[in-house]
Amino acid sequence: MEFNWVRLLGLIVFGATDVGVAMYDRYSQKTKANRTSYAAHFAGALAGLLLGVVMLRNLRRLKWETALGWFCLVVYILLMGSLIIWNIAFPSYFPQPYMQDANRHPHSGYP
Repeated sequence: MEFNWVRLLGLIVFGATDVGVAMYDRYSQKTKANRTSYAAHFAGALAGLLLGVVMLRNLRRLKWETALGWFCLVVYILLMGSLIIWNIAFPSYFPQPYMQDANRHPHSGYP
């Protein structure tokens, strides 16, 4: 691959910016309305890793990498399916938004 280090540097800058903005929004705001979950970010990173192994281009594919790709795809499908079923089966598990106004996002931070 061409420009490996440039791509890696771009990904590191992008990831560090994302984490920095998330931490700034979480801890420096006067209003504590934005409470984005760490679990949600972890789940998104896990989903990105699992699908990245499956979808990203590999120039020299080895036999164990093919097996790993299928394993990641199966794990992703099982996790997503189970969490979708969880959301459908147990709607009372999740807290209701504190604002009932349909025109506002419940986590916008505005009164």
